[in-house]
Amino acid sequence: MAAMPESGRLAASVLLDAVVSQSPDKSDDENRLALDLALALLVEPDDLETYDGERHPDSIIDASDLVGASIVLTSWLISRLAEARDTDVAEVAGELRSFIGTA
Repeated sequence: MAAMPESGRLAASVLLDAVVSQSPDKSDDENRLALDLALALLVEPDDLETYDGERHPDSIIDASDLVGASIVLTSWLISRLAEARDTDVAEVAGELRSFIGTA
C-alpha cells in the first residue's frame, strides 16, 4: 500500500477519535461534546488560520482526505472481520449494506 499523506493520516485519526468518543455510559450531551471535540479539525478552510493569517497546509482536512481515510479504515476493518469469521470481504460488505438499508 502506498504511503498515506499526512492529511490522510490526520483525517483517519479524526474519524477514529469520533468513533471512540461515543460511550453508552455517557449522556447524550456528554457524547455530543466528545464528538464535537473529536471533529474539531473538520472546519472550513477559511476558519483554519494561523496567527499570521496564513493557513498551514498540513492541518487542513478536505473531503478527499476523509474519503480516502474512510476507505483505508473500512477496508482494513472489513478484511480483518472477514478473516476472523473465515468468510470473504463481500459477505461482510453485504452485511454492512443490510445494516444501512441498501441491500
